[in-house]
Amino acid sequence: MFGVFPALADFVVSSGWEGKFAGDSKWIALQALAKGALMLSVLWTCILVSAIDAKFLSAAAWCVGGACLSSIGMIHQAKVDFHFKEFTKSSLFDDHIGTRPKDFVIGYMLAALAFLFLWAVQSWMPWLGLVPPPMDAENEDQDSRVQDDPEEELNRLQSIVDKWRGYKHLKHRPCYESESV
Repeated sequence: MFGVFPALADFVVSSGWEGKFAGDSKWIALQALAKGALMLSVLWTCILVSAIDAKFLSAAAWCVGGACLSSIGMIHQAKVDFHFKEFTKSSLFDDHIGTRPKDFVIGYMLAALAFLFLWAVQSWMPWLGLVPPPMDAENEDQDSRVQDDPEEELNRLQSIVDKWRGYKHLKHRPCYESESV
């Protein structure tokens, strides 16, 4: 669903509604979202799926890819600029801050840094339990197979619950410790 937003923005922008909203900052942002909508949909979906699966290094790599694409104007801009002549100017509206290629590069790089921080905590400090471990495709497929026999299905579900109870980030910790007297 998240990947549909750029395509929806492209539909709205190409429908000819500009007369009512020309110059409005929301309309300008919608146009920036509509430029390169197909590529932007794929990019944002990959970032979101990687984040949901807790594969933060992959999400950071997709964000860096988004920064590269937005730096040359493949996404968020009306025209592509391989020579970086328009890097500090918006191709959508003159003197509009927030839709320049450098603004999008900064945004994608900040998102990449956030994902790199989550990956570092996940990789080097798993005992803290702040970040869940990455999803494992092999375990996911095995856990999602429904058994025909009700007893086998109950055993399968119990094993999933036991596995999830073992994750430290899901354990409930009280705010205070009471000592037994």
